[in-house]
Amino acid sequence: MKMNLFIVFYISIFNFTSVLHAQNEIELDSILFQSLKLQKDRSYRKSIKLLTNLLVESKEQKLYKYQFLALNNLGVNYYSMLDYGEALNNYLEAYKISTEHLNKAEEMTVLNNLAILYFDQGELAKSKGYFLKAYKLAQLKGDDKKMGMYSINLAIVANMNNELDKAIKYLNTADSKLKNYPSIAISSTIARIENLYKRNLIKEANSMALKTLNGLKAGGEEKFNLLLLISDIFESEGNLLRSKQYLENALKVSMTPKNKLQVFQKLAKLNKQLKEYDKAFAALDSVIATRDTINNLKNSALFESARVRFEIENYKNQLSQNKKSLQLTQSRLRYFIGWSVVILLLIAWALRNSIIKSKQRKIIHNQFKKMITLELEKKENDKIILERQLQNRKTMALLEEERLKNEIESRNRKLATKALQIANRNELIDNIINELTEQKEVLKSKQVTRKIKELKILLKSDNEWKDFMIHFEQVNNGFLKKLKLQHPNLNVNDVRYLCYLYMNLSNKEIASLFNVTQEAIRKRKERVSDKLNLPNSKGLYNYLSSI
Repeated sequence: MKMNLFIVFYISIFNFTSVLHAQNEIELDSILFQSLKLQKDRSYRKSIKLLTNLLVESKEQKLYKYQFLALNNLGVNYYSMLDYGEALNNYLEAYKISTEHLNKAEEMTVLNNLAILYFDQGELAKSKGYFLKAYKLAQLKGDDKKMGMYSINLAIVANMNNELDKAIKYLNTADSKLKNYPSIAISSTIARIENLYKRNLIKEANSMALKTLNGLKAGGEEKFNLLLLISDIFESEGNLLRSKQYLENALKVSMTPKNKLQVFQKLAKLNKQLKEYDKAFAALDSVIATRDTINNLKNSALFESARVRFEIENYKNQLSQNKKSLQLTQSRLRYFIGWSVVILLLIAWALRNSIIKSKQRKIIHNQFKKMITLELEKKENDKIILERQLQNRKTMALLEEERLKNEIESRNRKLATKALQIANRNELIDNIINELTEQKEVLKSKQVTRKIKELKILLKSDNEWKDFMIHFEQVNNGFLKKLKLQHPNLNVNDVRYLCYLYMNLSNKEIASLFNVTQEAIRKRKERVSDKLNLPNSKGLYNYLSSI
């Protein structure tokens, strides 16, 4: 069970001191406050624009504290938009500034954010390392509150790694440091219950969990995690009805599609064990629908992130162009002053010879100067217009490329979801057939026997595969044609297997689609690799991606 690690996430980003001694720092503080307010209101694109402006201004003035705050909060915005790569880049830059120019408080903040990012991606070793660094810094500073919070996070990672004794040590530390912070200490209690559950101390875990649940007055992530944990405890005791009851309660307080997906997956499993197949099917449908919702949210967030990055690039280019324009204006002014001095000297020299000639030369020179100025302005304007046109075309091309890439990925995800839906349905049908055939009384009914045969025929039907191939070829235009042209010795099942592998499905998912064991799929992978003349099966996916 994945516990909530975000007890420090939004606390740490507000840890800064306003500087009121200089006018420019007051303006930077104002920009920072506005960006944080937009971030809290989930207006991430506007927040990123303000933070980029803050970053540019602070770099020009070499204000490292504001550079750190801008980069750290840019990472938070991109994390919230599910763009983990961009978030990681900003966090790493913020970490570099904190270690080279700032104190341990800023370093703790970004280390904790890095740990949360890696935890969310399932990289527990890296997550543990960064949490441990943050904890040691808090220990050096004597910050009890931060030590308590980081101890909870370390305990959660230890529970995930089944390092149960280590988890208890961290939780004991957290309890001693958070005596005056009961709202944070509740996460420590939930982690302790999970530790008891993993130790198979079911009664103690159940008693403590129910007591803690009764003490929770409001909902939120803590209550959701606790309800999910209580459901697991009752399931381990064999009390499936109580387990289902707490799962349904967890569904009521779930705040995100990700939480709902966890509940629906567990409900499908429990309903199947309770032989409530209609409800199991309904839960599976909800799993598929929720996955689609998550994918759509992630696609929208990634597209919005890409669009923001392009807008920020344009904004940076505009700032650069404005700076160059200012430098060019200053250069022209110096040039003009120089020429003016020369002209004045010529006029002074000409006055010594003849007042009339001086006037004539002055008129001619002024006309010549106007012609040069107008010509230079015309060339400069033409150049600026051309640069803007080229920039707009480049931006449109990049946006179109990103849109097509996202569209292909979205269609492939829908195909994968459809294929997994068929696999789940086939697995459930196969389980139903096996359970019915094991009951001799049921087989005495001719009508039931006929229905079982129809279900077996349905499992062997290739119509859905043909439909899948049509849609696959539409999304990945030319892939099948190139594959068959380069390797005509492949049979239908080989091609079918390579299509699933190209969509990055796991061996377990492919085995479910073929209705065979995972071992059979691994052997098929070796046979297909031999047919493709590959030295080993490990490079099969990379080879397919290059076609």
